[in-house]
Amino acid sequence: MLLSHFWNFIFLCETRAITLHYIFDPFCGWCYGASPLIEIAASQPNIKLQLHGGVMLTGHNRVKIDDQWRQFLLDTDKQVAGITGQAFGDNYHQMLQQNDVILDSLPPITAIITANKLADKGLAMLKAIQTRTILMVFGLVTKTFYCN
Repeated sequence: MLLSHFWNFIFLCETRAITLHYIFDPFCGWCYGASPLIEIAASQPNIKLQLHGGVMLTGHNRVKIDDQWRQFLLDTDKQVAGITGQAFGDNYHQMLQQNDVILDSLPPITAIITANKLADKGLAMLKAIQTRTILMVFGLVTKTFYCN
């Protein structure tokens, strides 16, 4: 049903220009699950995609992955994968098994906004972060650095 609404939206956009405001968080599994739809929308000539970082895990809401969070993420990721078909890779699951990982949305959101402003590559940066290809390289998921 969601997919049929999406295609109706795309059809509507073929007749007039619109701005699609996408509120995301780089660590949100559901945002990751919706990423193929966002990419399709962004590829449409009459749709201007405006990215807005949702800052779900910033400040006091940063999360150190413990057993409870790990289980929450594994359960949610299983739902996301089952509904959307988006797979969560082995590197991601290995990262979840570490006891010193802190999720802080602010650094990756800053990187996404910067990539967007400098080179109109915000969506590409978001995709790279969501697919976990550059997280550890840029220190976006760190050990205890962001605790202080």
